[in-house]
This record gives sequence, C-alpha cells and structure tokens, in this order.
Amino acid sequence: VGAHQSLLDALEESGHPVDYMCRVGHCGRCCVGAHPGRGQLIHNDQTLTEDEHAANDCIIPCVSRYRGEDLTLDL
Repeated sequence: VGAHQSLLDALEESGHPVDYMCRVGHCGRCCVGAHPGRGQLIHNDQTLTEDEHAANDCIIPCVSRYRGEDLTLDL
C-alpha cells in the first residue's frame, strides 16, 4: 500500500474487490476481518465502536491503515 493510497484502493488494484459505499469511513460497508501480526491497526473510521477498535480484528480499508508486518485479511 502506497503512502498516498488507501488499503481499499490497493486491494482493488490487486484484483481483490471489496464492497464499499462511501469511501470516507462512515458507512462500514467495506469492513473486512483483520489479523495483525507484528504491528498495529490504525483506525481512522467513524463506524466501529471503541470496543471494536480495541478488539483489533477488523479494519475499514477505505480510511484505516496498518503499521507493521504480517497483516492477514479475510477477503
């Protein structure tokens, strides 16, 4: 994922389309399961609750980021 590219854009470009609606982190439609390895999910959405952010098991790829290695997504 490029510095100025969303995870959603990178997924689409690599042939893994994700259902989305707003592309700004409001609707939650693009939410995908995430399994961070050695790193941290950076939640920039306004959809998930604080508890969902803390669980670190899903990501809103249109606005959120990952800092680290070994991120596995449920696509």
